[in-house]
Amino acid sequence: MKKVYVFQICALLLIFLTAGVIIKPQSDDKIMESQIQSRIEILNKYYDGSWDYDRTETALEKVEKGHLLKTDTALMKDYELTDMEQVTEYDVSVISSRTTRYNMVKCTVKIDYTMYGQQGKRKESHKYLFTGEKEKKKIRLSGMQII
Repeated sequence: MKKVYVFQICALLLIFLTAGVIIKPQSDDKIMESQIQSRIEILNKYYDGSWDYDRTETALEKVEKGHLLKTDTALMKDYELTDMEQVTEYDVSVISSRTTRYNMVKCTVKIDYTMYGQQGKRKESHKYLFTGEKEKKKIRLSGMQII
């Protein structure tokens, strides 16, 4: 009889421990990485002609705010009718991050790009400092600086 109780307690304990891992919210690193990936995809859809200005601006407002949003929308207007290189592949890696007491997330990120343009395919890699602002359980990108 005791073996049955021990087995049941172990099973319940295992269920509670795995449920805690499954329900655990995403880390700030993963959220920032996801937002950066979304930003790249949204801008790429605009520059390849799939999306118009209004649709792109609306999508960007969900992942960006402040100075970064203003800069991106201004660049969209400037480069609207040009042949920009298209990002065909990319890899975003968060190198380090920290959250300030003012609910700002600062991430050092490495992005490897494969781009295709008039001169063919080329690869680039850059490091950036991204800043994000926490709002409830969301983080919206508010700044970007190449390192």
